[in-house]
Amino acid sequence: MLTLNIDIPEIQAELFELVRMFDSDSFLENIAIDFFYNKSPNAVTIIISGKVYTLEKPTFLETEHSFPRKYLVRICKLLLYITLSTHLKKDLPWGALTGIRPTKKVYEMLESGFSFKEVAEKLEDEYFLSSKKAQLAVEVVENQSDILPKKSDREQLFNLYVHIPFCPSRCNYCSFVSVPMSKQKKLVGNYVEQLVREIGFCKKLIAENKQDIFSIYIGGGTPTSLSDGEFEIILSAIGENFAKVEYTVEAGRPDTITKEKCNIMKKFGVTRISVNPQSLHNKTLESIGRDHTAEDFFNAYDLVKKYGFDINVDLIVGLENETQDDFLHTLNDVVKLNPENITIHTLCKKRGSKINSSKSFSSLTRTGDILSPVTNAFISEMLNTAIEKLSQSDYSPYYLYRQKNALENLENIGFSKSNKQCINNITVMEEILSVIAAGAGAISKRIFRQDNRIERLANPKDVHCYLNRETEIITNKEKFFL
Repeated sequence: MLTLNIDIPEIQAELFELVRMFDSDSFLENIAIDFFYNKSPNAVTIIISGKVYTLEKPTFLETEHSFPRKYLVRICKLLLYITLSTHLKKDLPWGALTGIRPTKKVYEMLESGFSFKEVAEKLEDEYFLSSKKAQLAVEVVENQSDILPKKSDREQLFNLYVHIPFCPSRCNYCSFVSVPMSKQKKLVGNYVEQLVREIGFCKKLIAENKQDIFSIYIGGGTPTSLSDGEFEIILSAIGENFAKVEYTVEAGRPDTITKEKCNIMKKFGVTRISVNPQSLHNKTLESIGRDHTAEDFFNAYDLVKKYGFDINVDLIVGLENETQDDFLHTLNDVVKLNPENITIHTLCKKRGSKINSSKSFSSLTRTGDILSPVTNAFISEMLNTAIEKLSQSDYSPYYLYRQKNALENLENIGFSKSNKQCINNITVMEEILSVIAAGAGAISKRIFRQDNRIERLANPKDVHCYLNRETEIITNKEKFFL
């Protein structure tokens, strides 16, 4: 077990997160770390199992900062990273970059006047990213630039998100707001009725503010797990031709995609559908709690393709009991289908998921100041192989994000064919547009660009609570947006 003692309580969480990243291979088991900060001259003393390291602030850091706490965190994280990397003789792919999306850092540097080449160099030199990850982050931003709305237009544009919290079954890695349809079937009708009213109110707010919906995303859960009638009621409430550029439905489970559902989506102007197998091995699908087969995926894909929708396909690296060959077999079969988008997710052990308590995925957790480790040897190699395969198959990376407790602290990365990027993925991940959201657990977001501030408003997650608090939800949303 690892013991971590830090003398700056206000930034302990940030430093803890960095230490956690080094422990993916049990490097820090039975090690004690003591961290001491000296404000003048911005130096630290770090003691690791009796060995003393003293470091001063790197020369490339500016002498002043408009956000003192942010500046302190950066100094301490960099010095802690250098110390741990030296002591353990281990480098991390994403270096000392924690707590911020890599692409946000790229945008910050570009706005400061640096070229793409200089940004990649600074990510390597000042945040210690590997050359591959620095280039990946820069390439993602390059592939986003041409399709984003102009900055002058962004105040007038919103994304609309609609949440359907029902699924055929619950996957063991899932932590989203979703429940098996069988457990709350009696509530579905009431949920659809209230959701339709909330969608109507969202549209009313948009109209009153004289704004436009840039993209629509119906997510879950599995929206297509609803009956045809319920599904059509929701799409009818949203209306036809309401989105300026893109309308996506996360069909997710292949076993819920039918000809009737496709007809409804086509009728109301849906342009993109997610058909997500995660794996094409039936033994894996069964073990993770998905009630469909690989054959179901291929059948659903062929059906959706006939309707002319753009298709997103999601895969997961690191599913329990899957070998490298298993994952590569899935990837190769999906690439042969030639979908417009392929996203590779690194398995993430999240709170609320069934694997959170699984010994096979005993990810680093914290109890007081005690940490416990996780080991996953081939995840990084599998992800790198996937990135190379997709890059060689006429796909380009266009969105990227990282999550806490992802195996090997790796990323989720989306690839697309030329000019087929999913605009919702980009604008949401990069927090470019405000979001007005409806449904249980849906989170609305307002972006205030003048003071670089983001505010969020979350609906109740529990379906019962959502149904019992309609007036409060509407009142809060009205105050939030007006």
